[in-house]
Amino acid sequence: MGQELIAVFRGRWVQKIALLVAGFAQIPKNPPVAKGDYNTPRWKKGEGGFVILGGEPLGVYECLPGSHRRDAWATLDAMNLSREKTLQPGVNFRAQRAFEEFARRLVRLPGPGEGPLEYLLPEARWRELTAGVPDEAGWLMALSRATGVYFFPSREWVEALMRYLKLLRVPRLLEVGAGRGYLTAALAPLSAAAGIGFRAVDTGDGEFVSGLPVHPRVEPGDALTALREFRPQAAIYAWPPPGQSLAGLCQTPFLHYLIVIGETGGGVTGARADWETLPHRVSPALSRWGRGRTGSRLHRVAFFYGGAHGFVGRQKPL
Repeated sequence: MGQELIAVFRGRWVQKIALLVAGFAQIPKNPPVAKGDYNTPRWKKGEGGFVILGGEPLGVYECLPGSHRRDAWATLDAMNLSREKTLQPGVNFRAQRAFEEFARRLVRLPGPGEGPLEYLLPEARWRELTAGVPDEAGWLMALSRATGVYFFPSREWVEALMRYLKLLRVPRLLEVGAGRGYLTAALAPLSAAAGIGFRAVDTGDGEFVSGLPVHPRVEPGDALTALREFRPQAAIYAWPPPGQSLAGLCQTPFLHYLIVIGETGGGVTGARADWETLPHRVSPALSRWGRGRTGSRLHRVAFFYGGAHGFVGRQKPL
């Protein structure tokens, strides 16, 4: 069979690189198949050679139907290809299209049969990706514009949030401003497994509008209406629009916590007056994981106290 590496590549320049790599690639006779390891390439014997299995394509190669979707950059690592140029937003139309395709494969909704966390990248992988770009905030902003996602939770972030909800004994959780449902896709099944009722709503009139898919658990609807109907003890809001007040949500008498993800101080996420007057605490543990569209340095997760605590209208001492 020889040492030929067979893959389906897009783009002539990638094909040339593939031919060069194929001359040096050493494929084992019985290559191992890694399960659950996001950075280990997998191979499948096919007609004329081996075919790469690494997850959904990132604008570089196509994977076989039915393969488990994994972070496809793992295979590029195995082939010793540089990611420095391909990770950057493009300066021309072709390069920008390549970046958008990469972004929409990296930040995606789960595929059929995937577990509730499999589609999310681990924290270590996010840090590896952002460490490889000169401007983390600019790169994440480009990623956000290409995908319509403002908050990029890691697997560890979602797991930490679920531990918080169980500790607080939250029976019902509402996600408002859910967007395309990137976070919803993890919260919905994990909440069900924990015995927590869950709903997600979005008005659909945000900054980002495209033909990209939306998770089926995201319902069209207004946050306050859904809050009154569902009566959750906790609500989560990732990146509320600049200047939008959170007071109406916090003043509902049955709400205990409004978990706000974004930048503190207002102006970028929420209204400045809310951050100055409404009682809240920033969670160092949850702020440690994940990142927003403006980078990890400014990323914060805050617990605003709802009307059930009786603190609305005055700052709770920290």
